[in-house]
Formats: sequence, structure tokens, C-alpha cells
Amino acid sequence: MLDAVQHPKGEALSYEGGRRTVPPPPSTSELLGTENQEYEKSPLISTFQSQFRTLRDRLISLPESSFQNPIMIRRGSEIIESTALREVYAAAFHSIHHFAIMSAILREIMGPENAEKYIPVQFGFKPKTGVRARL
Repeated sequence: MLDAVQHPKGEALSYEGGRRTVPPPPSTSELLGTENQEYEKSPLISTFQSQFRTLRDRLISLPESSFQNPIMIRRGSEIIESTALREVYAAAFHSIHHFAIMSAILREIMGPENAEKYIPVQFGFKPKTGVRARL
């Protein structure tokens, strides 16, 4: 998306077929002893931290006015116009949806008493509303 903001006359941004950097989880047979070379090659957390910092730095360096520039979004065969600001908000709120899922799974696995030691109470809630994001 940042490429679309920096180069608004480029190709339409598409969220379909997004690239994944995390390998798929191992199969049951792989967990039971068969070596899983792909799983062992999982990127280090430091790799994700570095990628996040790079994206954060790019986002911070953009002029505020560029977030109002129109960008084109491809949804299937349709191309619609949006703004970077709208897309950043959508991505931020969509991430809260994922946080809510992670919170629910961790609370189930860890139990509520243990989970409250590690998971912030408002993790997975929309800002200022106190309403849990829809799973």
C-alpha cells in the first residue's frame, strides 16, 4: 500500500493473493517425527521486527497530505478509488480483528487466570469503545 501512496499513478493495489512470509504449519505426520525442513526454516522474530520497522519508517516519512491522494484498488475485476488514509484505517481495524482471535485462542489455551498475566485486558478491542472486535 505504501508503494501505491508514493507512486499513485502506478498499478492498482490488490489485496487478493497476498504474499505470505510464514510457512504453513507442519502436518500431523511431520509433528510425529518426520523432519519438516520448511517448518525449520521459519523466519526469526528479528526478521519480522526489521520488516515492521522498515514499514513504520516509510509510513512516518510520508508527507501527511499524501494520505488524501487517491489510490486505485483492484477488487476482483473491478477497480475502485480510495485514499491511503482510508486504507490505513481499514488495515488497522482489520488487525484488531486478528488480535481478538489471537486473544480468544490464547485465553482458551492458557486459561483465563494465566492469560491475564500476559495478555492486556483491552487486547483485541477497538480503541476507545471497549467493544471486542468481531471474530
